[in-house]
Amino acid sequence: MGSLAPVALFAYRRPDHLRATVESLARNSEAPHTGLTIFCDGARGEQYRADVAAVRAYAAQVTGFASLEVVERPRNFGLAASIIDGVTTMLAHHENVIVVEDDLLVSPHFLAYMNDGLARYAGDVRVASIHAYIYPLARPMPETFFLRGADCWGWATWRRAWQHFNPDGAALLAQLQSCGLVRDFDYGGVAAFTEMLANQIAGHNNSWAIRWHAAAFLDGLLTLYPGRSLVHNIGNDGSGTHCSDDAAGHFGREVATTPVTVGPIAVEESAIAREAVADYFRRARPGSFQRGISKLKQMIKAGRACALRAAGRALRTLPWTRRLLVASCDYRIVTEAQARAHRGGGWHFASTVRRQEQAYDNLLADMHRGQPRNDLTVAAQAVDALGLASLTLLEIGCGSAYYVEVFDALCRSKVIYMGLDYSAAMIERAQRRYPKATFVTGDATRLDLPDNAFDIVFNGVSLMHILDFEKAIAEAERVAAKAVIFHSVPLLERHQTTYLTKYAYGAPVVEVTFNRAHLLEMFARHGLEVQQSWFSEDYDVAEVVGETSRAETFLCRPAS
Repeated sequence: MGSLAPVALFAYRRPDHLRATVESLARNSEAPHTGLTIFCDGARGEQYRADVAAVRAYAAQVTGFASLEVVERPRNFGLAASIIDGVTTMLAHHENVIVVEDDLLVSPHFLAYMNDGLARYAGDVRVASIHAYIYPLARPMPETFFLRGADCWGWATWRRAWQHFNPDGAALLAQLQSCGLVRDFDYGGVAAFTEMLANQIAGHNNSWAIRWHAAAFLDGLLTLYPGRSLVHNIGNDGSGTHCSDDAAGHFGREVATTPVTVGPIAVEESAIAREAVADYFRRARPGSFQRGISKLKQMIKAGRACALRAAGRALRTLPWTRRLLVASCDYRIVTEAQARAHRGGGWHFASTVRRQEQAYDNLLADMHRGQPRNDLTVAAQAVDALGLASLTLLEIGCGSAYYVEVFDALCRSKVIYMGLDYSAAMIERAQRRYPKATFVTGDATRLDLPDNAFDIVFNGVSLMHILDFEKAIAEAERVAAKAVIFHSVPLLERHQTTYLTKYAYGAPVVEVTFNRAHLLEMFARHGLEVQQSWFSEDYDVAEVVGETSRAETFLCRPAS
């Protein structure tokens, strides 16, 4: 048996709950090979000292694990500070940790699932955590799936991922607002996570969980979930200070009796699961449960689970929920190494696809009314510059493929189109939108296509999102028979090629702004001669890079 992750268990003043949690952990076959650390918080008042002493007495005599350490807090930290400090301490000595609180009953297959998830995704910087609880959803779910953000009922993480945790709730909320992410954060407005975060800032709660979720969400990180819950929260019996007894039935009591297999799946948010979770929130109706969720400050520990429709109508009146779609915001200069570590996984999110499509629907409507934006006109001009009556075209980085419509409306040439994108979510949306066109999922730096396969390779507003951009240039030249068009490339004259992170349609991505001379050198190095170039659109990031920039479109022909 390989090295197993240690378990950090957080307790306060409920000895019976702690005993039940420990006994459920001990029923896992991995327990004898697992180290257990129990963090016991100090009493908040004299009336709790006896219960706290009983918790510590029980913790000291726990057996059945590879090792036991009991950390007795000298004072009352409170749940948030205790967990933040405890997880940080554990990860200072270990690469990963499994986190459990004293009111969670876990399945006998809990530790196997957690360790399998930690092992499989240890090196994948797109993944923030492994989670063992899933809401009682109305439809069957895959064995495992990903959702954007993080969670708090039986979870595990790595040292590398915990570095993303941000305790500053105000900074997190400001970023959600400035990038127009509030609605996505709240599952389309049916959950109250933003309200919970605002309450944390105001001091009405001290939730660590909402800050962990927000930090991971903003950084575009994913959490692995099981299709069947491996956790039941017994703290919803009214004994705790954070969740009412009304909540119990709404969070489910079933725990998986068979193992959950952590197999290979696409590392991207599941659109099906996201909609199922949104539907779960949507189905929450006023009643006895409403009395519990109307008091968010009593329910902070549940993180997502207690953030159902509480204050939903009030939340929708807040000014930041009425923000327009934000295509790009929050630019930051990073090193190449930081850019490569980031990976730009936001393009895989279903919400990113939807927001991009909504934004371009408006542009396409203007185009059909005879008022196309300049970059759309330039794209058609570049294609028509070849003077061909009919041509085959491969679009690299097609996204939701709105250029199918642009070429059809604005080009004199008949364009026989094929789109390629590395995001399966983008390709799925493109296929539904334009069923007569051909689409494939692929890598711009390793095109599975023969030489001279298309008349034109059209790099459609995507070169700036490809970190191995020189490989992409070389591949485009190889596959193009007549021309390569690099469309809307952001350029700098004085500064060197610069790597940036930003939010695009609400998702964190990486972007490259090219030094113009450097870009032209790469074209020449790979046998491409610039025949014509056009100003495409304003692309001013002067406040970030210190120079006014613009985007240009280049029509290049193979030199030979």
